[in-house]
Amino acid sequence: MLKCIDLSVSYGPVPALARLNLSVAAGEVVALVGANGAGKSSCLKAMMGLVPGKGGLELDGKDISAATTRSRVEAGLALSPEGRHVFPEMSVMENLELGCIPRARARYHDLVEEMLTLFPRLRERQKQAAGSLSGGEQQMLAIGRALMSEPKVILLDEPTLGLAPIIVDQIADLINDLRERGIAVLLAEQNAEMALGVADTACVLETGMLVKTGAAREIAQDSSVRSAYLGAPSEEESA
Repeated sequence: MLKCIDLSVSYGPVPALARLNLSVAAGEVVALVGANGAGKSSCLKAMMGLVPGKGGLELDGKDISAATTRSRVEAGLALSPEGRHVFPEMSVMENLELGCIPRARARYHDLVEEMLTLFPRLRERQKQAAGSLSGGEQQMLAIGRALMSEPKVILLDEPTLGLAPIIVDQIADLINDLRERGIAVLLAEQNAEMALGVADTACVLETGMLVKTGAAREIAQDSSVRSAYLGAPSEEESA
């Protein structure tokens, strides 16, 4: 559903991402794992056309490398950005409406109902200003706004950043739900435990380079990954 070929990103003379190759199938969750500054956000922003990138990008078999951000969204690509970036003075409903692109307008009311069912807390707060919501509620709103475009692929950039463990679990449940709906999910996360627990496939980035890729369960058992991102193994695991 989504495929990038030799995707590279630089900020002036500073490389942020070097010749990344990855693909995400329909109904698959792929986790991009890495420390802060590894290139995860740059990858997602380049895929959306928000920062200049070099290399190829295909969505559902079509080349979108030269497409504008708007065209990429119309084609079925959506981003829930790091930091949520909701419009704080606008209501929950107004933020959701902004995510409903022309292609999805005919289903606007159905889509709103789907989002309010998916996120019951938003139903309770639909008339409130988005800036008055908790961090977890704003994250739900950011993801709901992205889903209002009926994407084939959703890019989730640090969706659990700064959230309480109970909300992290809810985000994991949501990602599982998106998989069941057949939506392709590319998840960029510093929370490796959560990401590797929910993903089918994992890609480990270090200073802009892909250093490991494979089944998420296998990556989670890799000693170097455990040491770097999951902490030292317990005595039981070491036995």
